[in-house]
Amino acid sequence: MSEEKREKSRVLLVSKEATFSTLLESLIAESPFALVGNVGPAIALDSVRNQVPSMVLIDIDSIELQEVQRLILKIRLLSRALVVLTGVEACYCANGLDPLFVAGANAALMKPDGKLSLGLSRENGLLYLKRLEQVIAKSSKEICP
Repeated sequence: MSEEKREKSRVLLVSKEATFSTLLESLIAESPFALVGNVGPAIALDSVRNQVPSMVLIDIDSIELQEVQRLILKIRLLSRALVVLTGVEACYCANGLDPLFVAGANAALMKPDGKLSLGLSRENGLLYLKRLEQVIAKSSKEICP
């Protein structure tokens, strides 16, 4: 199947940080992803219900970790979408992220260049998208072998 005919992965971004959201939104415009929403945590569950994303990308730098944990648990009740955490310290060995993976997060991806990720507007943005594609591919294989 040609790349043009492949369906784009539907991504819902959950973030309270306007700069990161705006940069990611412009970066995703020319990628294999389709951004179906850019929302705050207060309306994330409604967006999951209505937009039916294949992935929910949660900015853990802009939301309290306990709120993220509750959100993940609720997303798991509504959807089979991949839940990917992104943040400055979003890696599997980071202290404090274990409860998020226990709640149902599938993967984590570190942001480039700090919490606002201003590097997304440069070549780091393309590397971030490439890494996001790899994370999704790996997580999808682990869920549906």
